[in-house]
Amino acid sequence: MSAAGELGESRFLRRLSAGSYFGEIGLLEHIQRTATVRAASACTLLAIPGESFFAALTEAPASSVLLEGARARLTLTHPSYAAGPDTPPASAGRRD
Repeated sequence: MSAAGELGESRFLRRLSAGSYFGEIGLLEHIQRTATVRAASACTLLAIPGESFFAALTEAPASSVLLEGARARLTLTHPSYAAGPDTPPASAGRRD
């Protein structure tokens, strides 16, 4: 996974392992994608349509692990989105 972030310079973020997920930041925050994911080897990916993702969040509250993971990755790619002490949690399920 790599990101250009706010500075426009691409940098490696981390290697994802089996069972990892990505793409939730754009859905949760209603922003463009924040990173590029490239497969280093053959893999199987499952895509969840945005509406199905939000439906799942409305059936049960988003887990704190999901929200904190999204917040941590967003902080790496876009520091201006970094959560400060007065920043509310990511807006799970928000539809503007």
